[in-house]
Amino acid sequence: VLKHYCRGGLLGKVVKEKYLRFLQTRPAHEFKVLEKALCAGINVPEPIAWIVKGDFFYSGWLLMKKIDYDFSLADTGQIPESELTTILQALSSQIELLIKNRIYHIDLHPGNVLVDKTRKVYLIDFDKAKFFKGALNDLRDEYLCRWRRAILKHELPDFLAEQVCASLRSNFKSRAI
Repeated sequence: VLKHYCRGGLLGKVVKEKYLRFLQTRPAHEFKVLEKALCAGINVPEPIAWIVKGDFFYSGWLLMKKIDYDFSLADTGQIPESELTTILQALSSQIELLIKNRIYHIDLHPGNVLVDKTRKVYLIDFDKAKFFKGALNDLRDEYLCRWRRAILKHELPDFLAEQVCASLRSNFKSRAI
């Protein structure tokens, strides 16, 4: 899969495909985050290469191994609740690994959670991810807020938020981290 980086928002209406190079380019950053996530056992697309064209202003691409998925978590309408419970447990485990490895996936929402035919959960779209420097419980709280907000925005059933949040709360509450 070749991911092309395009701007959104108001600036994206003026400059769609160019970025100003400051430190690390967006494709190089996402490549680095995906490599770290893969090494940590997190189910993410395997990065193959990143490409940039230009010096001061650049366009960028990221080449990744394709994930053969059945559906995204945003498309859960026809999935039985019992099956969703298993999927949400797997998602919680993936988020726990993100937290333990201090990776903050700022854009984590149901559309960025892919599920394959074997019900393995994959996380995608790490171009805005950050390496978190604070306490792990603070990172957990960021994920709790982010996930609840995403469920409300996508108008999905509340139990999608409740199960993930309950799991993260119980797995981190007793530890002073």
